Amino acid sequence: MSFKDRSKKSLDEKKIDDFINKADKTDVEVKSDNEALDPKAARKRQLGIKVNPYEYQKLEALAEQLDRSIASTMRYAINKAIREELKDM
Repeated sequence: MSFKDRSKKSLDEKKIDDFINKADKTDVEVKSDNEALDPKAARKRQLGIKVNPYEYQKLEALAEQLDRSIASTMRYAINKAIREELKDM
């Protein structure tokens, strides 16, 4: 009686194992596993916040001072705040 050598997986078995391992993950998790995060990647997510007139006026003034759009100013401010917070940790 001989035993079948199962130490090497065929290409189909590897594909099946990959599929099973990804089954419980979201699309974002699968993509992040496959590719490193790129800070210059295309923007596909959208965030929205509500502001009062005072906050909007301040944001508008800062955008004009920086010669940026309001969305670009918000992105700039958020990224700056994140860098500062992470630096302190």
